[in-house]
This record gives sequence, structure tokens and C-alpha cells, in this order.
Amino acid sequence: MKHSIFHLLSSQRDNKKEGIIYPEILEEAVQVFECSWDSSHPYMVNELEYHFLLTVDKIIMKEKWKKALADGGSFPSLPVDYGYRDNMHFWFSPFKDPYPVDIPKDKKQDVNTVHYQAERIDPEVKWDIEASEKLVRVPRVFLKKVLTQIVEEAKKRGISLVTADLLDEIRAKQK
Repeated sequence: MKHSIFHLLSSQRDNKKEGIIYPEILEEAVQVFECSWDSSHPYMVNELEYHFLLTVDKIIMKEKWKKALADGGSFPSLPVDYGYRDNMHFWFSPFKDPYPVDIPKDKKQDVNTVHYQAERIDPEVKWDIEASEKLVRVPRVFLKKVLTQIVEEAKKRGISLVTADLLDEIRAKQK
């Protein structure tokens, strides 16, 4: 790639592990998500379907674009549609300055997605579907952490089946 018009930078991750070669990132990128593959979860469902669970290690965005998103303003012209979500809006732009679109109030994950991940946290702890249903509004980026904490609490209590009642008890204890 000696004739590439782009400039490569070293990974910007905070906690690099020794012996791992991390991909370089493009200096000219508007936004970069540096991710790691969570290999603790099986990824082949069947011959046609694969699931990969990624952990976002770092999100990098140039300060001027962060400011444009936060305060409004010009955004780079890109040859693709792109979007950004904050706590109030999803910002979307097809080839021009972004504009806000309200996030739907009923925004949630599919219960089967939550249940699939929950069942893989620890083979000794199973989940009933009603418990998984209570977690469909947890943002996907936080789901593994939430599930892991619930499983740890269940194991502390000697419980091998996470139920909706257990989640209610844990939630009440946190208040």
C-alpha cells in the first residue's frame, strides 16, 4: 500500500496486551471503533449462521466532529449514509449535514438475542425467557456486563436458574 493516499496510525487502545498485533487505523477516518472479538462465546450456530460478539475497546473521533455532533455544525461530506446516536436523538445524514431524528420510545432488542447471550455467560446458570424479556431495553453495548453481574449474584445465592423474580429482587436491592 505504498501508494495509498491514507495515513496509518498505531492502535489507540488504552490496554494493549503484550504479543498481540493490533490493526492500524486511518488517520483521516471520521470515526473509528476499535474492537476485540470475544471468543468466549461460540460463533457457529449452523452451517449458514455465525454470531460474533465484539467488545468495543475504544471509539475515536476527531474533536471537531465531536463538537459538530454535540453543538451542531458542519459534518464531513461522505459517500455513504452514516449515523450517530446520543441519549436523545439518532443523527442521520445522507451526503449532507446531519439532522436529528428522535429515538423511538419502544427501542429494544429482540428477546431471543438477549436470551442467546444470557445462556452463554455461564453453563451452570440457565435463564428463563421471562428474565431475558426484562432486559430487552439494556443497550447492547452494556448487555454482557449486566448479564455477567446477574449471573455472579445468582451464583452467590446458589441459584442455577435466573428468573424474572430474581431480577426484581436484584433491582430492588440496588435502589
